[in-house]
Amino acid sequence: MVQVKCLASGSTGNSYALDDGKSVLLLEAGISAKRILSGYISLLPRVAGCLITHEHMDHAKGAKDLAARGIDLYASSGTFSNIDGIRHPYRKHTIWTGEQFTLGSWLVVPWQAQHDAQEPLGF
Repeated sequence: MVQVKCLASGSTGNSYALDDGKSVLLLEAGISAKRILSGYISLLPRVAGCLITHEHMDHAKGAKDLAARGIDLYASSGTFSNIDGIRHPYRKHTIWTGEQFTLGSWLVVPWQAQHDAQEPLGF
């Protein structure tokens, strides 16, 4: 059974954790990394990475600080080109529409989304 946890949802920020009991996917980093890490503290040992749909701050605000704290980020090239300050390039994993990949125990299939952003994705 998959559990979905939400710390924030809406124009002021988005942050979700998907837990299948084996590994955890973070979806969006639209609030501070400090709030994400403290909100999901019990899940952190099993976090496989953080998927980011697009670069707007309500989806990517905490991305650079999550990377600095050891969490791998997954987003399109267009999204990464608009997120400043990620000092750990080995934490950035560029993904492409239609190219599925495994992340922890999850199979992720990125699809092209329509939004006023540079190369937004859905998962």
